[in-house]
Amino acid sequence: MLKKIFYCFIALLFILLSYFFTTKETSKTPIDNKEQVVESISQIRERQELEEAIKKIYQEAGEELSIRVEKIINNAKEDIDFIIALKPSQIVAINKQQSITNRIKHHKKTTSKLKYMPLPNFKKYPAGKERKEIFFKYFFYLVESRNQEILKMRKKVIRWKRDKNSITKEDKKTVLYLAKKYEIEDFKIEDNSSWNRLLARLDIVPASLALAQGAKESQWGTSRFARYGYNYYGQRCFSQGCGIVPKKRGNRKFEVKTFSSPRESVKSYIHNINTHFAYENLRKIRSSQRAKGRHIKGLVLVSNLEKYSERGSDYIKELKSFICYNNLFKYDVH
Repeated sequence: MLKKIFYCFIALLFILLSYFFTTKETSKTPIDNKEQVVESISQIRERQELEEAIKKIYQEAGEELSIRVEKIINNAKEDIDFIIALKPSQIVAINKQQSITNRIKHHKKTTSKLKYMPLPNFKKYPAGKERKEIFFKYFFYLVESRNQEILKMRKKVIRWKRDKNSITKEDKKTVLYLAKKYEIEDFKIEDNSSWNRLLARLDIVPASLALAQGAKESQWGTSRFARYGYNYYGQRCFSQGCGIVPKKRGNRKFEVKTFSSPRESVKSYIHNINTHFAYENLRKIRSSQRAKGRHIKGLVLVSNLEKYSERGSDYIKELKSFICYNNLFKYDVH
C-alpha cells in the first residue's frame, strides 16, 4: 500500500513539474490573445486537480511522513532529479494507512467535543453513572489539552532532529531547555541518540490510563487530597510543608503534594510518567509502538506501572479491569 501511494505521489509531482516547465517554454511563443486566455484557464483547472490529489495523499500520510513529504515538495521545486532518484526506503514506513485515516477521523470527532468546564463538586453527584460521566468529561479535557501541547512540541523536535545542522539559535535554546526539563543528561545537538532519548520522554500518556488512575487515586475526585490540594494522582513530596500530611503515613516523612489547580496536577502526573526512572520500561514500549506506526493504548502500557502503587500487581489488575469495564479505550486517540 505504501509503495502504491509513494509511486502515485511521485508520478503526480513529476507530471505537475513537467507540465509547469513545458508551459513555461511554450509561453514564449506568440499566440492569439483569446487562445491564451482559454489555455490559462485550462492550466489553472489541471493544476488545481493535481494539487488536490497531492493534498489528499499528503493528509493520509500521517504526522511522521508529512514532514518528510513537505521537505520533498520544497526540494522538488529546485531539483526534479531529486524526486526521480528517490526510493521508497528513503521514506518513513507507515503501517496500515486505512487505520491511520480512520484514527484521524475519530480523533477529530472526539476532540471537537472538548470544551472547558469549571471544576465540578464531584460529591454533589450521586456515586455511579452520573459521577463517572462528569469526572471523565472534566478530566478528559485536561488530559487531552496537555497531550495536544506535548504533541505540538514533539512535532517541532522531530523536524529539528531531521534538519539539526541548520536549526536557529533560538530553536537550539528551546531544545536544550527541553532536554533539561525532561532530564536528558549530556544532550548533544549533533548526536542522534540524544534526540531519540528526548523523543522517548516527550510523548503523551494515553487518556484511558490517565482517567483510570485519576479516578482510582482520587476516589472519583472526592478524596481529601483532591478537594483541598487538587491532587488527583496521589503524588508525593518529601519536604516539610510541601503538601497535606496523610493520616496513616506511620513513621514515613512524605506528604501528599498540593497543586494550584487540577490542570497542574494532570501536568505533573504526565511529567512524572515521562521522566521518573521507575517508568523507563513503559517509555520503551511506547517508543516501540511509535516506531511501528501504532497509536498509544493504555492497556499496552499499564503493566509497567507496578511501582506507581505499593500494591504492585494487584494495582495493575485493578487498572486493567477499570479501563475495560468503563470502556476507556475510546479516549485513546493518539
